[in-house]
Amino acid sequence: MRRWCKLGVLIAVLVVGTVGAWGYDQARARRGMEIFLSNRFRQAFYDTLAHVQNVEILLGKARAAGAAPQEIALLADIWQQAMQAEASVTQLPVDPVVISQTARFLSQTGDFANTLLRETAVGRDALADHRETLDRLYAQAASLNRELRALERLVRAPGADFWDIAAGLRAQGGARKPAVPVPGENEFRAINREMQQQPTLIYDGPFSDHLEREKPRGLTGPAVNQAEASRRALAFVDRRDGLAYTARPLGITRGRIPAYRIEVTGKKGPTAETTYVDVSRQGGHVIQSMTIRPIGSPRVNVDRARTTAQDFLAGRLKGKFTPTYHVIQNNQVIFTFAGVEGDVVVYPDLVKVAVALDNNQVIGFEAQGYYMEHHARQIPAPALTLAEAKRRLSPRLRVEKARLALIPTDGGRELLTYEFRAQLDRDTFLIYINAANGEEEKILKLVPTPNGTLTV
Repeated sequence: MRRWCKLGVLIAVLVVGTVGAWGYDQARARRGMEIFLSNRFRQAFYDTLAHVQNVEILLGKARAAGAAPQEIALLADIWQQAMQAEASVTQLPVDPVVISQTARFLSQTGDFANTLLRETAVGRDALADHRETLDRLYAQAASLNRELRALERLVRAPGADFWDIAAGLRAQGGARKPAVPVPGENEFRAINREMQQQPTLIYDGPFSDHLEREKPRGLTGPAVNQAEASRRALAFVDRRDGLAYTARPLGITRGRIPAYRIEVTGKKGPTAETTYVDVSRQGGHVIQSMTIRPIGSPRVNVDRARTTAQDFLAGRLKGKFTPTYHVIQNNQVIFTFAGVEGDVVVYPDLVKVAVALDNNQVIGFEAQGYYMEHHARQIPAPALTLAEAKRRLSPRLRVEKARLALIPTDGGRELLTYEFRAQLDRDTFLIYINAANGEEEKILKLVPTPNGTLTV
């Protein structure tokens, strides 16, 4: 009898130890995710700070420039830095309304520089005609830079955990708990009010429609509650055989697409994995997901992983997609897919899928860009034939492939082009020729690396 009692105690200790270890692993995985998000948001803030500072400096130089070559170089840099600043500020975990004026200013500054760049490149003295606008932009950029520097002092204060995502999620986790302000939101609200008081930039250029588009185009369907979001998250993840999966809501995420953050946990004994899934409040669409688990040594090749990613996408997202490029990092391969309508590749409708190379499991998905841009389109027929567009290329190029492609323009519109993949000596390029007028719209260089192909 005493032996059975000892055995019972031993079993109880083992059970408690196993449950405790599993709970510790879950807490560690969750904290790892919180640290990852906090670091990402902190990086987005400092990227915004650096790019805005560069915009102010470059605008100041442009005010003093008097020669076309210098003006062209400065306008190109202003355009690039303003667009990068806009991209960074919209990654911050604050309500889009709070940063809307700041993002709009950066977008308009980039579009203004791009418009003047094109005019200057064809011999017009564009800057001379817009000196007052340039002065006003410089003053606004300086004001924004000062506000961000003041905010930086709060971020760097001793003991400050400015992007404490964990606290935000815990505070928002209960349905009856009052929401707390997201870190930095009050400060950005003040900056937004400051930018709103500045005069609106007015100039000739087809770059206005997208500046007003603060709502995603691709979300369809009625609002869903947390229970429905949890059900959809549970159905979405790529499950491993033998694991039992459960889902629970963590709270609400902020950004351009408000979403429920759902934690999906799969476990069997000591084996466990956690996936964080963001499900849009409108329509219940999965915006992104990320599985947290150790990834072992690669046992799957890229071709097999690509097939897995395609099958996963086909079962979860409507429409046709074609793989474009991929990159390998940390024993996973991340594929980029573009939408397809008829015989046209639609680059604004981009989706990313990550596959673990140890067991061929989909461990990552990102479709925010897709849901921001996807909509019912009326793609026009090309005015030029493929042969006519090809004649617009440099005769030094050797064309390997060609297809129709819808590309986003720097002004936020979409443009039908012919995409040519071509060789020049040992270099490979993608050249985009306007399918309506034959103008060369964009040139990208493909750079092969051991981990995939990059475009520059």
